[in-house]
Amino acid sequence: MEKTAISLFQASGQLIPRAQMLAAFLNSLACRLLQPIPAAIQDGRNACLQLGQTLTLRFGSTEITGVAETLDERGHLHLRLSDGSVRQFASGETDFPA
Repeated sequence: MEKTAISLFQASGQLIPRAQMLAAFLNSLACRLLQPIPAAIQDGRNACLQLGQTLTLRFGSTEITGVAETLDERGHLHLRLSDGSVRQFASGETDFPA
């Protein structure tokens, strides 16, 4: 993580008081919690950098590689496998692009 993590100061070039940052976060969270679920799912699709990318999903000792196609209305990931089939996943672990 030390090779990829940076501080908020490094990212913004500004010292941001913790109270100000917390207030902005809580305000954003409150707005998100009031948002209708379909809109929140669409925001998730729009923000998901992995859609369209090949990724490996891990859960337990199982690894499945495919192309991330979409997030459905339940928030499940649709992964297109090498045989052309599409599987849906409610959970798993993957790496974000560097």
